[in-house]
Amino acid sequence: MPETTYAVLAPVCARCTRRHLVGLPCWGGRMVRRHLLAVLAAYGDECCHCHRPGCNSVEHIVPRSRGGLDTLANTRPAHRVCNQERGVRVMTTTPPAAATHSPRVASLLTSPVSLDGA
Repeated sequence: MPETTYAVLAPVCARCTRRHLVGLPCWGGRMVRRHLLAVLAAYGDECCHCHRPGCNSVEHIVPRSRGGLDTLANTRPAHRVCNQERGVRVMTTTPPAAATHSPRVASLLTSPVSLDGA
């Protein structure tokens, strides 16, 4: 299976000085906390890299700086150290999804996480 490469980096945001697509909100604050809770509810707290419990960050399969979105399908739980060690490389193998999903979680897998707090 050929590896998908993302040669073009997303532009640098003037507000947060990080690379992400223009339409995506800056990654920080309450949005990250809500997204982390949604990812932990969907996939549990096992790290997608080392497979140990106790995750405290969100790992993007395709990094935001490479055009990745903030959907549950593109994110997995990870330890902050494991996440930072991988850097901005695209994952060559997709971590397995949760074995079973509730109907609510299954509907969220292909849509962006709601940021309105609902």
